[in-house]
Amino acid sequence: MNHNIIPTAKVGLLCLSWLLFTQFLSSNKVVSPARCRKLVHIGTGIIYVMSWGLYPINDPSSRLYCSIIPALVTFQFTLVGMGLLKDKKVVDSMSRSGNPRELLFGPATYGIIFVLSTIIYWANSPVGITALSLLCFGDGFAGLIGSEFGRARIPYNRSKTIVGSVSFVIFSVVGSLMLLTIIQSYGYLIHFSLYAFIPSLIVVSIIGAIVESLPIEDWDNITVFMCCVLVLGWSNYDLLII
Repeated sequence: MNHNIIPTAKVGLLCLSWLLFTQFLSSNKVVSPARCRKLVHIGTGIIYVMSWGLYPINDPSSRLYCSIIPALVTFQFTLVGMGLLKDKKVVDSMSRSGNPRELLFGPATYGIIFVLSTIIYWANSPVGITALSLLCFGDGFAGLIGSEFGRARIPYNRSKTIVGSVSFVIFSVVGSLMLLTIIQSYGYLIHFSLYAFIPSLIVVSIIGAIVESLPIEDWDNITVFMCCVLVLGWSNYDLLII
């Protein structure tokens, strides 16, 4: 029996449980759809990356099996967004206005990025893990904290707050260091120095916060991810891929 099947089933069950839990909170008016989206961002990202330790470390097919989970979720969101599949709970919990087409932007692009990052970088490079951290920690907490405590607006984008952007930087750095530490405990990146990486991490988090604050809301998942890949690639951290 393939050693990747059971870990993939476990990851799928964990991510599905979190999605259903957030949908339950949203459908029962415990949280708003906007906060539900951010909870999905944060929770699924953390669960997904932390589950990489379940896979055989020296099996090159592990990343492919693991990427099946976000690929399936993205496929579902795409079908719902195109109107080919009806799922009111998903639409109500993941869209801002109740329009299913919104799922083709934020939720679907988020999933596509997770698939690509898993296949290209996996746990063998800090680039992918950092990029995912900027999305799930940085963007996630920026939305939650910014909407709750943000008063001062960013001049060029009144829908964003200064508190939210500062939160993006702080949680991106903290989240990246946390996930990288966990990944190293699994036996990956054993020669990678977290301490030496911190200056680059702070820089890419600041740039990511600036990019996330731009008035291109439907595409910020893609722009933040590409920003991280380009900045860290320019710093040669992509050379750690093995």
